Amino acid sequence: MNTILTSPLSANEVLEQYWGESIPVNPLAIAQKMGIRLFTREENNSIEGEFFYDDNNIPSIVVNQSLVKSPQRMRFTVAHELGHYCLLHDTRKRDGAANFHLHNYEIPEVQANNFAAELLMPEEIVKFAIRVYGINTVEELAKYFDVSKIAMQIRLEKLGIL
Repeated sequence: MNTILTSPLSANEVLEQYWGESIPVNPLAIAQKMGIRLFTREENNSIEGEFFYDDNNIPSIVVNQSLVKSPQRMRFTVAHELGHYCLLHDTRKRDGAANFHLHNYEIPEVQANNFAAELLMPEEIVKFAIRVYGINTVEELAKYFDVSKIAMQIRLEKLGIL
């Protein structure tokens, strides 16, 4: 079933409606529950992922085939592209240069990165893991949330924990 969004959804709303509280969050399963087509494509450039509507207006996410070897990177990229969908970013205004790059500071890209971090590392669960489970190193938290160490470090910095 395709979910046609008429207003933006926050990462927390997506978790509540399509996932729950189990960790690690699976953005691929969430995208599928929302009716978004997922597929990989071999790319010879630095574009890791792209969100778009196909010719039948079906929301779709394509990720670079090279990410299959890096499940954490794949998960973050899908969560990032899911962010473009949930935040109602106009994909027609995006071109290859505007697709996800680690150091892209365009507002929609920053928003999609923040969405991905909030989806994969929800604030309350991060704080709970630290407080209750005593998981307190970047490495341990990254493993618990199944994200890269750098993604975890950035998230902890944004939450004011580091």
